[in-house]
Amino acid sequence: MLSRRRFLIGGSTAMAASLVGAHHWRRFRRPSFVDIVQLIQERLAHLDLDPAGVERFAREYDARFGSFAMSVHHRTTWGGLLRYRTILHRLSPLQQQAVLEPERRLIGYYLRSTNYFDSSRVGPVRFVVLPDPYDGACGNPFAVLGV
Repeated sequence: MLSRRRFLIGGSTAMAASLVGAHHWRRFRRPSFVDIVQLIQERLAHLDLDPAGVERFAREYDARFGSFAMSVHHRTTWGGLLRYRTILHRLSPLQQQAVLEPERRLIGYYLRSTNYFDSSRVGPVRFVVLPDPYDGACGNPFAVLGV
Protein backbone atom coordinates (compact mmCIF):
# COMPACT_ATOMS: atom_id res chain seq x y z
CA MET A 1 0.00 0.00 0.00
CA LEU A 2 1.38 3.38 -0.99
CA SER A 3 0.93 5.93 1.76
CA ARG A 4 1.34 9.67 1.43
CA ARG A 5 4.51 9.58 3.55
CA ARG A 6 6.16 6.95 1.31
CA PHE A 7 5.14 8.87 -1.78
CA LEU A 8 6.68 12.12 -0.45
CA ILE A 9 9.89 10.39 0.69
CA GLY A 10 10.21 8.57 -2.63
CA GLY A 11 9.56 11.75 -4.61
CA SER A 12 12.05 13.75 -2.55
CA THR A 13 14.69 11.04 -2.95
CA ALA A 14 14.14 10.88 -6.71
CA MET A 15 14.37 14.66 -7.03
CA ALA A 16 17.59 14.80 -4.98
CA ALA A 17 19.12 11.98 -7.03
CA SER A 18 18.24 13.70 -10.29
CA LEU A 19 19.78 17.00 -9.13
CA VAL A 20 23.00 15.30 -8.02
CA GLY A 21 23.04 13.30 -11.24
CA ALA A 22 22.58 16.44 -13.35
CA HIS A 23 25.43 18.16 -11.53
CA HIS A 24 27.80 15.24 -12.11
CA TRP A 25 26.62 14.83 -15.70
CA ARG A 26 27.57 18.45 -16.37
CA ARG A 27 30.99 17.90 -14.79
CA PHE A 28 31.37 14.69 -16.79
CA ARG A 29 30.47 16.24 -20.16
CA ARG A 30 31.70 19.83 -19.80
CA PRO A 31 34.03 20.61 -16.89
CA SER A 32 34.62 24.25 -15.99
CA PHE A 33 37.20 26.34 -14.17
CA VAL A 34 35.55 25.41 -10.86
CA ASP A 35 36.59 21.81 -11.44
CA ILE A 36 40.17 22.98 -12.06
CA VAL A 37 40.07 24.88 -8.76
CA GLN A 38 38.83 21.79 -6.92
CA LEU A 39 41.53 19.61 -8.46
CA ILE A 40 44.32 22.04 -7.52
CA GLN A 41 43.01 22.40 -3.98
CA GLU A 42 42.73 18.61 -3.63
CA ARG A 43 46.20 17.82 -4.95
CA LEU A 44 47.96 20.68 -3.16
CA ALA A 45 46.06 20.52 0.12
CA HIS A 46 49.38 20.31 1.99
CA LEU A 47 50.31 23.83 0.82
CA ASP A 48 48.95 27.14 2.07
CA LEU A 49 47.26 28.36 -1.13
CA ASP A 50 45.71 31.74 -1.80
CA PRO A 51 42.10 30.80 -2.78
CA ALA A 52 41.59 33.91 -4.92
CA GLY A 53 44.85 33.18 -6.75
CA VAL A 54 43.82 29.59 -7.45
CA GLU A 55 40.53 30.81 -8.92
CA ARG A 56 42.25 33.49 -11.01
CA PHE A 57 44.71 30.90 -12.35
CA ALA A 58 41.87 28.48 -13.16
CA ARG A 59 39.94 31.15 -15.06
CA GLU A 60 43.00 32.18 -17.09
CA TYR A 61 44.04 28.57 -17.70
CA ASP A 62 40.53 27.63 -18.83
CA ALA A 63 40.32 30.67 -21.13
CA ARG A 64 43.69 29.90 -22.70
CA PHE A 65 43.82 26.08 -22.81
CA GLY A 66 40.37 24.76 -21.94
CA SER A 67 39.59 22.06 -19.41
CA PHE A 68 41.24 19.08 -21.09
CA ALA A 69 42.87 17.81 -17.88
CA MET A 70 39.53 17.89 -16.15
CA SER A 71 37.83 16.11 -19.06
CA VAL A 72 40.25 13.20 -18.77
CA HIS A 73 39.93 13.16 -15.00
CA HIS A 74 36.13 13.22 -15.01
CA ARG A 75 35.85 10.65 -17.78
CA THR A 76 37.96 8.19 -15.79
CA THR A 77 36.46 8.90 -12.36
CA TRP A 78 32.88 9.24 -13.65
CA GLY A 79 32.62 12.95 -12.99
CA GLY A 80 34.37 12.74 -9.64
CA LEU A 81 31.92 10.21 -8.21
CA LEU A 82 34.72 7.67 -7.80
CA ARG A 83 37.51 8.97 -5.61
CA TYR A 84 40.97 9.32 -7.08
CA ARG A 85 42.83 6.95 -4.76
CA THR A 86 40.19 4.24 -4.89
CA ILE A 87 40.18 3.99 -8.66
CA LEU A 88 43.81 4.58 -9.65
CA HIS A 89 45.15 1.18 -8.58
CA ARG A 90 42.38 -0.57 -10.54
CA LEU A 91 43.43 0.99 -13.84
CA SER A 92 45.96 -0.39 -16.28
CA PRO A 93 49.33 1.41 -16.45
CA LEU A 94 48.30 3.07 -19.72
CA GLN A 95 45.05 4.34 -18.20
CA GLN A 96 46.91 5.53 -15.09
CA GLN A 97 49.23 7.52 -17.32
CA ALA A 98 46.26 8.98 -19.21
CA VAL A 99 44.85 10.26 -15.89
CA LEU A 100 48.08 11.35 -14.20
CA GLU A 101 49.89 13.04 -17.10
CA PRO A 102 47.40 15.89 -17.73
CA GLU A 103 46.91 16.39 -13.99
CA ARG A 104 50.66 16.60 -13.37
CA ARG A 105 50.97 19.03 -16.27
CA LEU A 106 48.20 21.20 -14.81
CA ILE A 107 49.66 21.16 -11.27
CA GLY A 108 53.16 21.88 -12.59
CA TYR A 109 51.85 24.74 -14.69
CA TYR A 110 50.07 26.14 -11.63
CA LEU A 111 53.18 25.94 -9.47
CA ARG A 112 55.27 27.66 -12.17
CA SER A 113 52.62 30.41 -12.27
CA THR A 114 53.00 31.14 -8.57
CA ASN A 115 55.67 32.30 -6.18
CA TYR A 116 56.11 28.72 -4.92
CA PHE A 117 59.73 28.46 -6.07
CA ASP A 118 60.70 31.89 -4.76
CA SER A 119 63.16 31.36 -1.91
CA SER A 120 62.14 34.62 -0.22
CA ARG A 121 58.43 33.70 -0.18
CA VAL A 122 56.64 34.28 3.10
CA GLY A 123 53.00 33.36 3.54
CA PRO A 124 50.67 31.54 1.19
CA VAL A 125 51.46 30.46 -2.35
CA ARG A 126 50.16 33.27 -4.57
CA PHE A 127 49.38 33.30 -8.28
CA VAL A 128 51.63 35.70 -10.21
CA VAL A 129 51.14 35.22 -13.96
CA LEU A 130 50.81 32.41 -16.48
CA PRO A 131 54.32 31.50 -17.69
CA ASP A 132 54.42 32.31 -21.39
CA PRO A 133 57.71 33.27 -23.07
CA TYR A 134 55.83 34.90 -25.95
CA ASP A 135 53.74 37.05 -23.63
CA GLY A 136 56.41 38.45 -21.34
CA ALA A 137 59.68 37.75 -19.62
CA CYS A 138 60.24 34.25 -18.27
CA GLY A 139 62.20 33.70 -15.13
CA ASN A 140 64.04 30.60 -14.00
CA PRO A 141 63.80 30.33 -10.20
CA PHE A 142 66.59 27.73 -10.19
CA ALA A 143 69.11 29.84 -12.13
CA VAL A 144 72.26 30.89 -10.36
CA LEU A 145 73.07 34.36 -11.65
CA GLY A 146 76.50 35.96 -11.55
CA VAL A 147 78.54 32.77 -11.32
